[in-house]
Amino acid sequence: MKRILIIIIIILLVISTLFLLIPKSLLSPTLKKIVSWTFETYNKTERWNSYEKNIVGIIDEKLLIKDKDIIAYTNKLVYGANEEIQLNLIGIDKVNIKVYQIDREGREVEIYNLSKDINIPPLAVFSSYEGVISPTEILRLESKNLGSGWFEIQIKNTKEDIVNIPIFIDPDQINKKIVYVESTDTLMAYNYAYEVYKIPNYYKKTITNSPSALVPHNMPIIYNQVSLNKPKEINCEDHLINSDMVQKVNLNKLGFDFQSISDELLDDKNTLNDIDTLIFGTHNEYWTKSKAKNIINFINDGGKVLLLGGNHAWRQVYRQNDKTWLHGHGLMKDPIFNELVKNYIGTYYTPLDYQTYAGIKILDNKAFMKYLSIDVEDNLVIGNGTRFDHCNKKILGISGHETDKLTNISEGFIHLAKGQNSLSSSYITEITHFNKDQDKSLGADIIYKSFPSGGEVLNFSSLSLWHNKDPIINKMIENFINNSN
Repeated sequence: MKRILIIIIIILLVISTLFLLIPKSLLSPTLKKIVSWTFETYNKTERWNSYEKNIVGIIDEKLLIKDKDIIAYTNKLVYGANEEIQLNLIGIDKVNIKVYQIDREGREVEIYNLSKDINIPPLAVFSSYEGVISPTEILRLESKNLGSGWFEIQIKNTKEDIVNIPIFIDPDQINKKIVYVESTDTLMAYNYAYEVYKIPNYYKKTITNSPSALVPHNMPIIYNQVSLNKPKEINCEDHLINSDMVQKVNLNKLGFDFQSISDELLDDKNTLNDIDTLIFGTHNEYWTKSKAKNIINFINDGGKVLLLGGNHAWRQVYRQNDKTWLHGHGLMKDPIFNELVKNYIGTYYTPLDYQTYAGIKILDNKAFMKYLSIDVEDNLVIGNGTRFDHCNKKILGISGHETDKLTNISEGFIHLAKGQNSLSSSYITEITHFNKDQDKSLGADIIYKSFPSGGEVLNFSSLSLWHNKDPIINKMIENFINNSN
């Protein structure tokens, strides 16, 4: 009885503390928000983040979505090969609906184009626990008629308002030896629907700054996929679908045949049974423990992992049937992720050079020849600049945006090259606050490791690698994938 009373007191204290964190603006008489005080917590018996002392939970905040002529969303982001896609539409108008895909050459391929009258008043409630709560007009699409990969559903009304909704469809079966992992979980965390509907994402919370967040699958997710025929429409600091599209076009030009899969498929160890090479794209930040374990086992069984980005395995994911939990600010204290970094990917994100850009200096030309069959000179700086003209003034090299560094616990990695970044102006005042054990190095560390199993890892450690136009970088990628060690 005493234990139960203590638990009740703790819960009341937590709710009281969260109440104090609420912005005073929410108490305004002109309030356009509805707040429900239900405090939802992760409810598995085994705490999913037992190494952290904070409670994994959220307040179920309900927000009124209004002043929009059209509200559109699908019932989730990631679909299986034979699942029905449900497009929900709210508004009073005639809308044009276009479904397209960016192909492996970077071109837009239109698949559907149709019109639909909708007659639902454009007013809805968004719940951070349940998603959108509203009557809708529903358009149903069969995923098996689309194929696999990323698709865009573009909705345009008579006022020329446009909503761009991304969806990802996993392949029916994996029949390629090379697989590209799409950062579906990371997209859900960065969801740009905040800019359209003012609904919260992991980084834009309206009530608290909790390290926890929840993504109900029945919610708007917004992202504009563009083709390479319109390069100026690509954001120079993109780190999601469009940046990965550039990476995949490059792999295609290098002659590699591969399939794309969602993060979700990596939770199943059987996904990796017949794969030789696993490629992670620009920004694969959100990981489940199952995914981390499966990657470790994949390498131990002789698989190759190519990391074409940075900020890997920084936050944790837990899945439920109709929602995804996101949590954490760094996972190194967790034994599984610590092992992943220490022995299998080698680097970890640090922010001191955030949003700075530079080329990379070769540190070990003998290793370049031994492991990648490339003849280069030590101290040569490669990877300068960008392939996109409109980014020339911003992107000075492939080490940038966010970069990972070789850690002091990493074992057996060959240090091939180092980014030449400067200290970020936004962190100059904070460097004195770093603990003596924290890494103060700048610039992405490009590293390589081979394993007794025959497994190999090549890690570029940088979010801006997708800007690359240097043939030496392409040769590194090509030779690593083709290496038959």
